Amino acid sequence: RFDEVASEERAPGLFPDMLVPRPSEPEIVSNPQGAIVYSEKDVDEQLAAVGDSTSSVWFTVNQAGEILEAGKYELEVTLTSLSDGEAIVREHVTLDIVDAVLPENDLIYTNWLYTDSIAKFYDVELYSDRFFGIFFDTVKNAALHMMNTLLLPAFTPPLDTPEGEERMNVQLVGVEKQGDTYKFDFTLFEKYIMTALDAGIVYLEHNHMYSQWGAKHAPNIYAYVDGCKKRIFGWETDADGEEYKSFLSQYIPALQTELDALGLSDRIVYHISDEPGRDAIESFKSAADTFLPLIGNSRCIDALSDVRYYKEGLVRTPVVSLDHAEDFLEAGADMMLYYTCGYYEGGYLNKCTNRLVTSKPYRTRIIGTQLYRYGAKGFLHWGYNYYFDRMSRGMFDPKTNACGYKQMPGCSYLAYPANDGSTYPSLREKYMCEAICDYRALKLLESLKGREYVTELIDRYFGERVSVTTIPENEEQILSLKNMLYDEISKA
Repeated sequence: RFDEVASEERAPGLFPDMLVPRPSEPEIVSNPQGAIVYSEKDVDEQLAAVGDSTSSVWFTVNQAGEILEAGKYELEVTLTSLSDGEAIVREHVTLDIVDAVLPENDLIYTNWLYTDSIAKFYDVELYSDRFFGIFFDTVKNAALHMMNTLLLPAFTPPLDTPEGEERMNVQLVGVEKQGDTYKFDFTLFEKYIMTALDAGIVYLEHNHMYSQWGAKHAPNIYAYVDGCKKRIFGWETDADGEEYKSFLSQYIPALQTELDALGLSDRIVYHISDEPGRDAIESFKSAADTFLPLIGNSRCIDALSDVRYYKEGLVRTPVVSLDHAEDFLEAGADMMLYYTCGYYEGGYLNKCTNRLVTSKPYRTRIIGTQLYRYGAKGFLHWGYNYYFDRMSRGMFDPKTNACGYKQMPGCSYLAYPANDGSTYPSLREKYMCEAICDYRALKLLESLKGREYVTELIDRYFGERVSVTTIPENEEQILSLKNMLYDEISKA
């Protein structure tokens, strides 16, 4: 299926990904017949190894990221016989904690989380108490794996929606239209934000304020008009029209007043339009000329492939597709990076980092080193929990159908929805977490030895200037890179 993917990554096979939590020390009790069984209080606590089958276990130590004493720790893993309770195997692993603390992540790291995906998959009422319980668990899992930025659906994100149609209305901001004046209710908006902050999120990524692929239309926005709720903007709205400009000129100041009251003005990230095409530069320019003056000095980021948008000053922080990173680097852009998991020009799907279920772990993890080498300000991916096929159609369950989106395994999601409403992380989420930790280690070493020293170190290690096409040869090479960095940090 993946003509551009290395042959070993597109051959049939078993590819583990979903991680179902298990306790590290399950309670074991004897039954009346003398055999040993696990406690029956929760079937999810059972983890059995059977002689004629293969099971895999992923061990996560210190998931919460607490500061631990430096030194060597001995970890013991025991397999216990269910027949007589005796240990069959004891394995020991030495964990060496370096006497240093990684700096806080200064990247904007976001994977777009979709509220309609939560509501539809679990069949729960949007923004009900049950919804917010699932939402909190989902966001907490993302934050535990280094994601610090959350897509904020103040209005329904104009993403992956067929022209002229709507996806589920998930608008957080209440709007009342009285003639040419608009009033805004941020009650639900505030609840959503506070839940996300409690779960560990740092930055809030406002939904795009113009339609995808070119900023030609307004997003779908609902308001109460004469007591009736109706859609006041959408595909039929000219983004450059005076009515929508008037709306924005009233909404943005009201939003910023709300953010000021919450003490979050410095944590907001805005969007204009997602991935505008080569033929949309005029409509995007018109939108930028309207929108950028309204948001003052706030961050504004947009996914781009065409460097002209940056050169003409239309985007403050371009979020650059990997296959065009060199163009923006040459132009001196202060950029973020992104990939879609899909096809790139010039066979870049084969050449670049990726996070498909079939991608080798080291191919996923190298993105942290690449972000550092490019001096990138962050990383963006379009799908954290997108359980739809293309254009938001046909919901699927990734636990049983990994290829539900365009036959690309894992492309549109990084976590799995458990049936009870909790969230299961994936191996790929672990690799991305490690990638961000690699970046943080590089930043720590930079603070000790300088950026030139660190860039020369990693370039020399890979035998080339590290770029988006630098892929480790094997697992040992990426792990040796980590060990080298930690040795350098220890010495410094």
